[in-house]
Amino acid sequence: MQFFHQYANFGAWNLTGRKLSLLIGKSESYVKKILATDHDPSITVMIKIADALRISLGFLLYGTDESPELEMFAREFVKLSSAQKRAVKAVMDTMLETSGEN
Repeated sequence: MQFFHQYANFGAWNLTGRKLSLLIGKSESYVKKILATDHDPSITVMIKIADALRISLGFLLYGTDESPELEMFAREFVKLSSAQKRAVKAVMDTMLETSGEN
C-alpha cells in the first residue's frame, strides 16, 4: 500500500480519519495506525477503504487502475474460506517457484 501511505490525505476525498473509520468499520486509532506506520491492513480492509474512497483497489495500492484483474481477484479471494485461501496461496507459491526455474 505504498501509494496509500504516500498520498493518504483524506482531505482530497473530504474525509477525516474518523469518518473513514466509520465507513470501514474500524476504530479511528486503527486508521491512524495504518497511516502513521507501514502497517498494511488485510485485503478485506483494503477493499473497504477503496470502496469508501470510491477508487479501485489498484489505485489505492499503486496509484493506477492498470490491473482490473487484481481488483477482481482480491474481491473474489476475500470470499473464500481460510482453507481455500491457503490452497490458493500454495498454488501461487508453486507457480512462482516454477516460473523462477525457467
